[in-house]
Amino acid sequence: MAKQIVLAGFNEFSPRMLRLLGSLKASGCRIYCLQNDRVPARNGYRVAAGSAVEEWQAAIHWAHERLQQHPEQRVAIVSPALEHDAALAHRLLARTFQSPEASVSLPFNIAVARPLIEWPLVRAAIHWLSLIGAFLRDQSVSPSVAGAALLAGGCAGHEQEAGNRATLDAVWRKNRIVKVGLSEFTQFLADATPVLHQSWVATIDLCMQAPGRQGAVAWAQTMREWLATLGFPGWGALDSDAFQSLEAFDRVLTQFARQVTLLGAISASEAMTILRRLLRETLFQPQRDSASRLDVLGLLEAEGGRWDAVWVMGLTDEVLPAAPRPNPLVPIAVLKAAQAPRATPERELQWAQRMFSDLRCCAPEVVVSHPLHEGEREVRPSPFISDWPLKPIASVAKNLSYQPGPGAAIEMETLADTQGPGLLSEERIRGGVQVLDDHAKNPLWAFVKYRLHARELTNYAEPGESNARGIFLHGVMERLWRDLQTQDRLCEVVAQGQLSQVVRRAADEAAQVTLTDYSLRLRQLEVERACSVVAQWLEVEAQRPAFSVYELERRYVWQYKHLELGMQIDRIDQLTDGRWVVIDYKSGNGPVDPKSSWTRSRPVDLQLPLYASVLQQEHTQSAAPTVAALVLAKLHASGNEARGLADVDCFRGVAAVDKWEWPDAKGKTWDQVMTDWHRAISLLADEFIAGVAENRVWSKQDLQYCDVKPFLRRFEEEL
Repeated sequence: MAKQIVLAGFNEFSPRMLRLLGSLKASGCRIYCLQNDRVPARNGYRVAAGSAVEEWQAAIHWAHERLQQHPEQRVAIVSPALEHDAALAHRLLARTFQSPEASVSLPFNIAVARPLIEWPLVRAAIHWLSLIGAFLRDQSVSPSVAGAALLAGGCAGHEQEAGNRATLDAVWRKNRIVKVGLSEFTQFLADATPVLHQSWVATIDLCMQAPGRQGAVAWAQTMREWLATLGFPGWGALDSDAFQSLEAFDRVLTQFARQVTLLGAISASEAMTILRRLLRETLFQPQRDSASRLDVLGLLEAEGGRWDAVWVMGLTDEVLPAAPRPNPLVPIAVLKAAQAPRATPERELQWAQRMFSDLRCCAPEVVVSHPLHEGEREVRPSPFISDWPLKPIASVAKNLSYQPGPGAAIEMETLADTQGPGLLSEERIRGGVQVLDDHAKNPLWAFVKYRLHARELTNYAEPGESNARGIFLHGVMERLWRDLQTQDRLCEVVAQGQLSQVVRRAADEAAQVTLTDYSLRLRQLEVERACSVVAQWLEVEAQRPAFSVYELERRYVWQYKHLELGMQIDRIDQLTDGRWVVIDYKSGNGPVDPKSSWTRSRPVDLQLPLYASVLQQEHTQSAAPTVAALVLAKLHASGNEARGLADVDCFRGVAAVDKWEWPDAKGKTWDQVMTDWHRAISLLADEFIAGVAENRVWSKQDLQYCDVKPFLRRFEEEL
């Protein structure tokens, strides 16, 4: 045992440490504590920033300016919230210190460790291993698992086939694919990514040779072989951080292999689960760049350090001193007696005083700062810095682009650009009625989506999602009414007690076509649910005035100038007087009453109004039948209902046209409603064709399902 021990960097000792030191001292060991010279900063001042982001910007610009003037110096930025703000700090630092416009790229060091699994190449490795393991276990995977591997890269064709891999993922999302089989995935790669396909086939051949269960040592070696055959890490020249993360990943594989005695023989799936847990528990931070002159640290990491200048940020009265957070499972008296950290206000004040004293001594020049607001909440500076001299932020970070010069006033200029280019004579916009729906809700939304072709990437499809259920229910109703055809036939089937058999047959046929990705049990549950919902709905249909089914799933294209908008009508019934009832099924659980949508000056949910108004116009020019009612039929286990607008009594729950109030009139005739709709829809179409792109919202609910919200930037104003 050593005869003497020198302790460096210790400001306090835990009870366990004190007992250890006492035992060493009792055994004859001499204990020394190294105390460095503590010289308070000669220059110190305070800066107040509007927000935490502005505070980071000022600190980073201050450090950049100082290092440009004194490249030999070492500078630090200290933040109590570094772990939370790490991504923001890295982005701002890279923009300032390593931007393409910078004359000299300056290295920096951020002292915050992240779980190893979050580093790009390690994340790619675990995604590919998880994909392989899922295929070995089930022969099929969800698109989210396959997409995560494709997007992560780190494989053969990493750079040259990145776009094609991303396209594959987008196609699965758009087509609502629920499962991807091994052979199907391999064919996808053959068509889109030939370089990756060659390595993937070799990897799968290797995987098929692996035993079902083996020890951790064997699995670690097997995983290395799988990744190497796949082309991992896939990049060209690795930078220092990537190389170090791969070394750390290999060490974790070795750590996993050392558990062979404990784990015994395990499956590939079990091996992946254990490896993923180890990677999540292992914190990794690349070694500090020796050329770095800027360190970005947390409070504890800065303790005892020495630099030429330091900026300590985020010092509000909620941080230094912080509110106590005692362990709820230990009595306060016990915590107070043990002087446990975070236990009492006195203990927090003692720690804050010592920490601030250390920060004052870590450089000849110390800048302290605090934000004035956190969101909409006003915050105060820490009492430790409230009496420090205050300097304007512009005088400390002179190159902040948003800071005006002394005494300067910026004249605000507003430009409202609401007009995009109109469609050219040869241009055609093809799509659905949603084009006009989106334009009615927000013209800029429609312009971005259908003219710029920008939209949100949809989520992966999940078994049992409402969209798949809706397609299934539509299929059941289509098959059912192709069989029944008339209300008289429906009543006959009910009287004969055969309704359940007829509905079940239609549901089974629809399930075979639309629920192919579902498991057998889940498919059975969906079929049973559909039979119950449809049977209850047919009770409503049986009580209607006599009708026959005129058409099912009719496809119609509305051509208007540059627009070709398609629509599909679920069902058209014909009444005894020859007029039509147009029905649209709704399988969701939301409200279906269209009154608020159809009575607006800019109507929305336009499929049925558009179809009805067009037919009305055709009727005035020929002997074509007219529409007598527009019906939204809600088919849901929580309850079925019908809502809409009608010129005749044809459906329970559907309002008569003279019962609705309109913005420009209390009551209207059916012909007036059709004419007004046709005029309003034509006006919306003309606006879209002309390039009108006003960023305006008529109702807060209109943007609930908007898929270009970030582009609209509506968060910057009150709706």
